[in-house]
Amino acid sequence: MNKEIKYEKCPICGKGCDVNELKCCRGKKFIRLLNNGEITEEKVKELKEQSKKREEFKKLPQEERLMLMIGKCGTILNNKHCGHHGRGRILRVLLEKGTMTQSELQNIIDIRSGSLSEILSKIEEKELIIREKDENDKRKVNISITEKGKESILLKEEELKNRSKELFNAINEEEQQQLEVILSKLLKSWRGNIAHGEHMKSHGRCKHKKHMKEKEIE
Repeated sequence: MNKEIKYEKCPICGKGCDVNELKCCRGKKFIRLLNNGEITEEKVKELKEQSKKREEFKKLPQEERLMLMIGKCGTILNNKHCGHHGRGRILRVLLEKGTMTQSELQNIIDIRSGSLSEILSKIEEKELIIREKDENDKRKVNISITEKGKESILLKEEELKNRSKELFNAINEEEQQQLEVILSKLLKSWRGNIAHGEHMKSHGRCKHKKHMKEKEIE
């Protein structure tokens, strides 16, 4: 059992602030845990390590800090708020466009064939879609959304609207508009860089092949 430890100074960041005059978020967290009787030697070590990582983060170049923060935002979005995103897209397309083949669906949602087959199998098990062989061409398999699938996608989309509001309730409407402008600029720039890189890579291969053919002629 951990014995109670008395503190006059905050031990977290090394500045030694008086526990009655703490202003930073780390200090406030420490005093809250202290008042709740949750501070132990192990907890202090944990908080010190967190503080050390935050200080190291602050010393990184701004571009690196932004990359790490965007990465963390992406992780939260994918893991906590946008689960089954691929499934939702499939059901939405089938709801809007009706029955179609797997290849037609693949062209619309732009996903690898193997990944699509895996998702389709999972949502078929949940009775959200039906896969049936085409009567006129047995090589084709038609995919249709079921009534259960329609109910599922409409419910999920309503949940997503509520989640979206929760995600951005920390910033006001003006800040959201500013964020949208900034993200739009980034996406446009990144997509342009990717497209340029792919073009140069392809162009480089073409030049290399031409060079090899010229050497063969010599």
